[in-house]
Amino acid sequence: MVAHLVAKLAAKLKVDEAPAAGTFNQAAAASAPLAAAQAALASGKLLEAAGAVEVATAGTAAQQVSAAWVEAARKRALTEQTVQLLRAHAAATASSMA
Repeated sequence: MVAHLVAKLAAKLKVDEAPAAGTFNQAAAASAPLAAAQAALASGKLLEAAGAVEVATAGTAAQQVSAAWVEAARKRALTEQTVQLLRAHAAATASSMA
């Protein structure tokens, strides 16, 4: 499922930004960070993936397309951390009552 989301995101990030003659090709520059984002997602590292997507799309038209996903990924990571904290607290409370 995560790989499917990354594939959809990558498809949306492919924005036509033909560089002017003699300028740096931003699409090529985004390839490595997007590959890093995909690898991070595959290993469950949402914050790292969000950061990589943000770096890959900075200053491009794709930045607007990916901004909502980056924000959602960061919120999801925060939610997962909160759930882990609550579970640990519940386990500690339960073990102290035993």
